[in-house]
Amino acid sequence: MNIELDPSTRIPEGLLPLPLPEERVLYMAEQPIVYLTRNSQGQVMLAYLAGEDARHRFTLLAPISDRDLRLLEQGQLSMRDALTGTWMWLLRECQRTGAAGLWAVCLAQLPENHLPHPGTPLLPEHDFIAPASPARASVDPSTPRVIGVGPWSPGAIRR
Repeated sequence: MNIELDPSTRIPEGLLPLPLPEERVLYMAEQPIVYLTRNSQGQVMLAYLAGEDARHRFTLLAPISDRDLRLLEQGQLSMRDALTGTWMWLLRECQRTGAAGLWAVCLAQLPENHLPHPGTPLLPEHDFIAPASPARASVDPSTPRVIGVGPWSPGAIRR
């Protein structure tokens, strides 16, 4: 992942248990792609494997409420909206040593190809979710609109 990580937004060690525990896997491919975990204070976090290469593994983390988790699992909230509705952290783990760093990030910092495509639901059997208009999204990003079934493939979760 090609991303500028500002040292001033680095999160102090200890806010996430490492290695990151997979409390419940929500979507699995060759490995867990979307799962629930908890930060060190016990807050439920939605984790999304945003990318990996020979050197690093990148996981996006965002808090998720019981309501939003239910909507996500029912196909009424898109993956992107679930991840970007509040604040986000990016966990970068070294593949070889396991060394990790955690940063506060915003949507504008993240490469588009490392985010779920807008409107992509959690599971392939769910209907495509129309992204909210920018005006509506700024008021309530977790209020999705469901439209007809769209094509889905395993690679469709990423652009």
